[in-house]
Amino acid sequence: FVVDAIRLLGTAEEVASSTDSYGPWSGQVISAVKEGCRSAFLAGERRLVEAMFDCQVTTQVDSLGKAYSVLSKRRARVIDESVRDGTDTFIID
Repeated sequence: FVVDAIRLLGTAEEVASSTDSYGPWSGQVISAVKEGCRSAFLAGERRLVEAMFDCQVTTQVDSLGKAYSVLSKRRARVIDESVRDGTDTFIID
């Protein structure tokens, strides 16, 4: 939602007094903009957004089960699992 223009209607004196930072319309403008933003937000499709990030977990063989347990509690999605060559270290993407 974007405000393209603002037009103040009234006599020259009313318009001049309304441009004052504490003019008689300041509260009305704030309330109108707040209600306009609220109406535009409610008119749109509602959706729930959850933050996600990509990380790499490195663990030893004896802690692999615990690492998967923690990842499942956090609703993680495992993309790849590999073993570091020459060690007993697992890398979980």
